[in-house]
Amino acid sequence: MADLRRLAETARRDFADLNRTSFRGDPAGNPRLSVKVVAAEWAVDTAALVIVTPSAIDGPLVPPDGVIPRELTLAEQARPVYAVELPSLGRFGSVHLVANVTTIGSAGRHPDRAANTL
Repeated sequence: MADLRRLAETARRDFADLNRTSFRGDPAGNPRLSVKVVAAEWAVDTAALVIVTPSAIDGPLVPPDGVIPRELTLAEQARPVYAVELPSLGRFGSVHLVANVTTIGSAGRHPDRAANTL
């Protein structure tokens, strides 16, 4: 199993690079937010993160066998899982937890609320 701290730092770097190159200045984003991993846990044998970015709050998941499910049920709601690949992180699944982040004050103000989505 991967080291969660290392995985979280790799995800933070990759998502920060993605935000800087693809989403900087996006009017649908929130410039008050920085890229921050607010939770990293094991869901059985799959690493699951909650990451706040200026464009969304996402839930990357890294299954050990590389098989990414089509959807996950979170809080009794089926959500699609998107297959994504980033330079350092490689291929992983991602669930959009919160798409509209325009009204969130900062990533540090409510980390428990974001982390409770795991």
